Amino acid sequence: MKKVAHLRNTFLPLSETFIYDQIKYLTGFSSFVLTRSYLNKELFPLAEVYELPSRPEIFHYTFFRRSKFFEKIIKEKNPALIHAHYGIEGVYARPLKEKFKLPLIVSFYGHEITRLPKFTLYPPAWFNYWRYFDELKKDGDVFLPACEFLRKKLLAKGFPERKTITHYIGIDVDYILGLPEIRREPKTILTVGRLVEKKGTEFLIRAMEIVLRKYPGARLVIVGDGFLRKKLELLAKDLRIARNIYFAGALTRDKVFEWMKKAGVFCLPSVTANDGDSEGSPGVIKEAGACGLPVVSTYHAGIPEIVLEGETGFLVPERNVSELAEKILLLLEDGTLREKFGRCGKDFVAERFDIKKKTRELEEIYRKLL
Repeated sequence: MKKVAHLRNTFLPLSETFIYDQIKYLTGFSSFVLTRSYLNKELFPLAEVYELPSRPEIFHYTFFRRSKFFEKIIKEKNPALIHAHYGIEGVYARPLKEKFKLPLIVSFYGHEITRLPKFTLYPPAWFNYWRYFDELKKDGDVFLPACEFLRKKLLAKGFPERKTITHYIGIDVDYILGLPEIRREPKTILTVGRLVEKKGTEFLIRAMEIVLRKYPGARLVIVGDGFLRKKLELLAKDLRIARNIYFAGALTRDKVFEWMKKAGVFCLPSVTANDGDSEGSPGVIKEAGACGLPVVSTYHAGIPEIVLEGETGFLVPERNVSELAEKILLLLEDGTLREKFGRCGKDFVAERFDIKKKTRELEEIYRKLL
């Protein structure tokens, strides 16, 4: 069986289960991972993950993109191709591609193309990304943006159209459908994501202040952590709604699914951050759909490609607090509409975003390249 070398500089943050699933569900190829640091090993167990063994190795690789250790593994394992996860990793994979004459596939998931490669000395990986970005466009063999929105961004930056293929990331539909049902809490609104600007959590908290005027017993559950947490907690206190806002912190995937099975509405009011940071096609929206949750989100990045307006959920303009509150209230008021959107969402996600189907498509991309 032919092998694929997967490159991710940090393998793997809790928010990147989608990368783990892509590797886990490959059946026509075997895989191994090259990484600077291996995190959350108990949650992302793979048989072959090769982590840089020392600080000097990490330093040299981070600044100069080369590693004798990775070269040794590539020579021993003799993969058929390299799959770099994120554009930055594509830049770091180029020396291995050149030395071993291997095809290179690069997946783009969002921020690394919407934030724009620009001159910066910190962190070093972004400096290298800026420095070698044009070479990546020229030397990569296949580029896989995670939605059509990102594909258009790549083409606008000069990536070759014939090499740039939209590949939506799948989710484990069978696993989610097999989870036990939990009694719904119709007045619980759930959001899941890192507490960073692009997730738009501030606007959801402000919308909750309006929602609570009509439904004082409603609550917002915020799953995720990040540098904005204290600011958001203070906002809830300032609006005098802190008792209705629960900050759950970062949770494992199974705990997230428990909340998705319990909540009445899922909301992800994503926005374009000041530095250009944007979403791709957020996996949590697909997971919420598979859990039967109606979705309220925004006309942002690739989200309109995965939420069917008026069928699986509602979309509102970015940063529009009043419309966000209005759509949440519509769903809180109408149980029949919630159920209808939930059923349609399940069907839509199962048909379009099943990880097994998407992995077969990925394997076909591999085969065509070889």
